[in-house]
Amino acid sequence: MITVAMADDNRGLRRGLRLRLERANGIAVVGETASHVGIVKLCRARKVQVALLDARLPGGDLLATVRALSEPPMGHTAVLVLADKYHDAHAISAFDAGASGFLVKGADTMDLIGTVQTAARGRAIVTASAATVLVTELLRRKKLLWGEAASHDAAAQLSAAELSVVSQLSRGRSSNEAIAANLHLSVNTVRTQLQSCLRKTGLADRTQLALWGVQLGLDRLATTPRITKMPTGIAE
Repeated sequence: MITVAMADDNRGLRRGLRLRLERANGIAVVGETASHVGIVKLCRARKVQVALLDARLPGGDLLATVRALSEPPMGHTAVLVLADKYHDAHAISAFDAGASGFLVKGADTMDLIGTVQTAARGRAIVTASAATVLVTELLRRKKLLWGEAASHDAAAQLSAAELSVVSQLSRGRSSNEAIAANLHLSVNTVRTQLQSCLRKTGLADRTQLALWGVQLGLDRLATTPRITKMPTGIAE
């Protein structure tokens, strides 16, 4: 049974999401709240697997709440941020804090059940609507997704262990805990390696790092040896 909790100051929205989720087999909504403090307490007390968190929830810090919910040792909850399409920058920043994904309110809630199930399995989620918002906002900030920062020379600076971590990130494992479990590493080691990767590549955050890994084909490689030239079959 997948346990879900919600944090949104719109009671009507919470009611609609609850009704939709409770129609699905294998999902239980164990609580809802309208505050940052409330969702953290609720998730820890009920060992919630997936939290739906409003990106513009007042009275707290979105990124701090995402970290509190998702980062060990206290947090083990997959966080899905509910974003208004006009206020998307908050949700995008949440990826860096450890969120598993975000949904654009209204546009993406039709696939809410599948999204929650995916998040509960430790996978990252970027819906079609959210992907458009994501790219638009990153370009607005003038962050280059496929420019010089994503050069192949930067990949050659990464160790085999660091490439393995980027490979996992590019395959949709967004949390440090999920990456650590798959590679049989400690969470602290994964965190250190990701920080090193960002420093060496010149990228700003883990979202760009994941996209950069996809560009180089790291999400498709069975193994991730040290790169000294472009992998065969991957276009420049």
